[in-house]
Amino acid sequence: VTGNLASFAPHAKIIHIDIDPSSISKSVDVDVPVVGDARLSLEAMLEHLEYRERKDWNAQIAAWKKRYPFKYFDDSKHSKPQYVIEELNRQTGGEAIITTGVG
Repeated sequence: VTGNLASFAPHAKIIHIDIDPSSISKSVDVDVPVVGDARLSLEAMLEHLEYRERKDWNAQIAAWKKRYPFKYFDDSKHSKPQYVIEELNRQTGGEAIITTGVG
């Protein structure tokens, strides 16, 4: 999270999953702190969730993707982050969760 932290997701309930307890609520106060492996924690949470179809939200995302397509200019001298993410996604068949650290 960067920028004005006070304005970050003002109406959201925030769940923070991290293997490092000192990172929980470090930048933004969270409603539900979870210390643990992200994959295992998410799998455990899924058992308690009920599926809801989100046609309107999915339609909005599809419209944004059409209006703002993912594109970048190839540079054979440097590996661009966009290319790295795209290639990781291709190599893993879209089954990987890719995250970055900020510092």
